[in-house]
Amino acid sequence: MNLIVKMPANAEREIIVDAWVKVLVNPAEYKDFGKLIGKLIKTGHSHHGLTCYLLHEDTGKTIRNRVTEQTGNPDIEIALSSPICLN
Repeated sequence: MNLIVKMPANAEREIIVDAWVKVLVNPAEYKDFGKLIGKLIKTGHSHHGLTCYLLHEDTGKTIRNRVTEQTGNPDIEIALSSPICLN
């Protein structure tokens, strides 16, 4: 079975990345991230597309770099250096 996944638009991608970086820097921000994702799904975005975007290798690199810059913690770069797997 093939699944066609529609990725979010560029403007929404930036909002998603910013929200996820906030969560990784401060886990208390997760509630706001959850609301953002819920809002995107209610407005017609596919949860498959959102998940694929967050797990994409380039997105991971962007997030890793931003979190490392914000925290100044080199261990973050090591922790987020491998792709995430949902298996």
